[in-house]
Parts: sequence; C-alpha cells; structure tokens
Amino acid sequence: MVYSLNHHRGEDNPSGGKGQLIPVTDIVASAPYEVTITLSAGNADFPYALVDYHFGIGPDGGDFDKGVGTGAFILEDFQPGVRALTKRNPNYWHSDRANVDSG
Repeated sequence: MVYSLNHHRGEDNPSGGKGQLIPVTDIVASAPYEVTITLSAGNADFPYALVDYHFGIGPDGGDFDKGVGTGAFILEDFQPGVRALTKRNPNYWHSDRANVDSG
C-alpha cells in the first residue's frame, strides 16, 4: 500500500485522487499489515478519502497500466480516464461468480 499511495501522489502522476494526498507528509509500513500516514495537519475525514475509487492498490513496483490478473477479470485495454476493457478470467478461483464474458 505504501508503494501505491506514493505512486498516486507522485509529481508527474495524473491520478484523480492525487489532490486528496496533498496533506500527506510521510507514508511508512510501520508493522506487518499496518501503514502509518502522517499528515501536515489534523483531518478527521482523511480515512474516507482513502476509499476513493481512484486509489488503485497494486504490488510494490507494479505497472498500474497492466493490472495484476488475480481477480475475476483480466485487463485487455486500459486508457486512464477513458475506459477499461476486461474479459472474464477463466482461472478465477470462485467459478460461480464473474458471469460476464467481457465489459
């Protein structure tokens, strides 16, 4: 998560959620399964900002334009801010779900 949030707040990143991260001064993995985010000032609504759909989470060093490939769908084409075209993942572990061929 540290990598992903830092990716979204990167200098040249056009992420739609970037503005929500302006008050962030530091992000560290403080323990296994724990992330500490330091803000420049108090912000009671900040936890709600983190659930914004713009904040995709990916593996450390991953390419956000390719997708991870572990979910119900496989990314076929991605144009940020335009469209995301997917197809059903034939290897999805939950075979009774994801019953759409493409979208």
